Amino acid sequence: MTEFETIEALSNLAANAATFFTVFLSMTFGYLTAAYLVGADLTRFQCFVIAGIYFLSPSVFGAAAITCTSTGPTLKARETSVIDDVWIANAVSWSGGAWVIVVVMILLSLYFMYNVRSTTRKS
Repeated sequence: MTEFETIEALSNLAANAATFFTVFLSMTFGYLTAAYLVGADLTRFQCFVIAGIYFLSPSVFGAAAITCTSTGPTLKARETSVIDDVWIANAVSWSGGAWVIVVVMILLSLYFMYNVRSTTRKS
């Protein structure tokens, strides 16, 4: 690859990762909003279905974002470009942090639904 093609490919990977992560965040905050507004009124079956759909869909988009994030360093290592001189491109491992963010946000969101349902029913 030429240097221009390498930079363009890395830019495309970053844009795709950002797009997938944006969809992940949108789904997460949509789930949190629904859990807060109607979580206590849902039947147990409805809650399990919503939680299952939520768990699977953002997991796919989160994994896609992580895949794009993980592919960048491999491409950067294989092809030389001016990006090699950018300190943040060499100093930070984005894929490890992305895994932590995706998993923690999904688990916290599922716990949020549980918490909304359990505290509302007691009062």
